[in-house]
Amino acid sequence: MILEEVREKYPEFIYEGFEIKYEGESLIINFDFKVSGDFTFRPKIVFPNVSPHSKWEGRLDNLIFNLGMVELLSYWKAVCSPQIVIKAGYLSKEQIKFWKKLLLKGLGEFFYNNKIDFTKKDLVEFTIQPSRLQAKVDASEQLLKERDLILIGGGKDSAVTLEQISKSGKEFNCLMLNPTKAVLAIAKISGCKNPIIIKRTIDPKLLELNKKGYLNGHTPFSAYLAFLGTLAGVLYDYKNIVVSNEVSSDEENILWMGQEINHQYSKTSEFEKDFRSYSEKYLTASTNYFSFLRDKGELEISRLFARMPKYHKLFRSCNKGSKQGVWCGECPKCISTYLTLYPFLGSETQKIFGKDLLSDESLIPIVKQLLRENNVAKPFECVATVAEIKNAISLGRERAEKEGGEIPKVLRINV
Repeated sequence: MILEEVREKYPEFIYEGFEIKYEGESLIINFDFKVSGDFTFRPKIVFPNVSPHSKWEGRLDNLIFNLGMVELLSYWKAVCSPQIVIKAGYLSKEQIKFWKKLLLKGLGEFFYNNKIDFTKKDLVEFTIQPSRLQAKVDASEQLLKERDLILIGGGKDSAVTLEQISKSGKEFNCLMLNPTKAVLAIAKISGCKNPIIIKRTIDPKLLELNKKGYLNGHTPFSAYLAFLGTLAGVLYDYKNIVVSNEVSSDEENILWMGQEINHQYSKTSEFEKDFRSYSEKYLTASTNYFSFLRDKGELEISRLFARMPKYHKLFRSCNKGSKQGVWCGECPKCISTYLTLYPFLGSETQKIFGKDLLSDESLIPIVKQLLRENNVAKPFECVATVAEIKNAISLGRERAEKEGGEIPKVLRINV
């Protein structure tokens, strides 16, 4: 679908409200989004082992309302309506500023791939027509237990965080959203006995629109996890909401229209700072959201992970093969991960991926993209920085020489 066509046809995207209900031992939330009266979206999320409790009165609605704000981005992008009408709750001017920044920066890759000029002032405006009052956040809230709730995926970053926290002796638990087998396996081997598993269901209408050619693309998933984790912290009584976003995520993929386009924007230190401030003022003063790996890069994390052999055959970072639980061996994520592990594991790296990626000449063009040769965009994946890829190649050569074999073809690239 053409941008101008859908914007004219669907001038308003409306966040109508949300429904909270309890079934058995689960809290079920349904969000209601409408598109100019033409069709509706009703995504769903289920929190296990939750029952009504008076201590949440007055703030649960606000936390859920804000989770819906980040949820709506996935649906708004299909039509890019010029007006986002908020009826589900109240937003101040400062809050609107936060959400507009998240929309513009968090959807940067989406705008870039769809060639949408997101610098135009009339791209989108937020209109507030609240049916609910703003919840107040103050220091008198009930304090949460001083323990860690760790959001985990299937990659090495989560494993490093889990291993270090578990060894510290601190009380912790794992929070997972629609986990793959790799995620479940990593949690289990870390000693997490009763992880919290949350289920999120995308409205099938969105998938239907995607098939029909409506606008589609990347959304700031880590921002969603930040709001989800904060809500979970309150529901399950955990003060510390721990993620595993590394400093490498601060590097953009490309400069476009005078702006940085960053696939990992909601993993950046900039977003983390913004979210912590927003959370303290508008969500809850009781939680503490932070990244355990904020000062570490991909190479440093790989060095730590290389010393954790029990995780080596369990972790999966390949988006292409994640559902099948395999490494595709053909994508930027696979080769970036291989390159950063090889200096520390050498030929043992091949056992993780099932084949030697460094001898595969067909991957050289992807490596050159990772190096951003000829000013191309760095691949839109969670990959190492350009400097880290260069360093990994240099260190990889040294490792190959020590092992006494021929220098693999991929490592012969000039850096």
